[in-house]
Amino acid sequence: MRAMLLAFLLVTTLSGERRFVVASGGAGEARTGRQPTGRTGMDEAMRGIEALRRRDEAASKAYDVKALADLWTADAVALPPGGPVKRGPELRRGLEKMAEVARGTEVLDYREVFEETLVFGDTAVEWGHIEGSERDRSTGKVTTSRFHLMRILKRVEDGTWRVHRSIFAPAG
Repeated sequence: MRAMLLAFLLVTTLSGERRFVVASGGAGEARTGRQPTGRTGMDEAMRGIEALRRRDEAASKAYDVKALADLWTADAVALPPGGPVKRGPELRRGLEKMAEVARGTEVLDYREVFEETLVFGDTAVEWGHIEGSERDRSTGKVTTSRFHLMRILKRVEDGTWRVHRSIFAPAG
């Protein structure tokens, strides 16, 4: 007889409603590692993910590229629109190069809106959009942007959550 694994997933909808979903699979399909259990574990995971989002928004508003780089896992992968895949150290170097651009730009607004978050132990998947506006310090021109976003998050050894994979595209 094959053992079955039940996973309790916490889903957060756009309206802020949080509900649990139960998924099952063969025990051989389960990954090992620390798995939060019950509502307490899911609440803890969502608190950690919310803390990651707050750090991301604060670093983005401040155009703090070092703080942004620290939000990613060492082996992170980003799939930016119209560009090559960025991996690990290359991704971090790219963020650090943005520091020069940051001097000439003032972030006026930056918001992340996630419509769904699924937690699978030490991994989470979320999708939504980011939007914001910025001003060119030399011309005063204000631009706005909005991007669809999907991220895979990973809880690292110190218990914090980091961005592990990310794909984004301009919202039409």
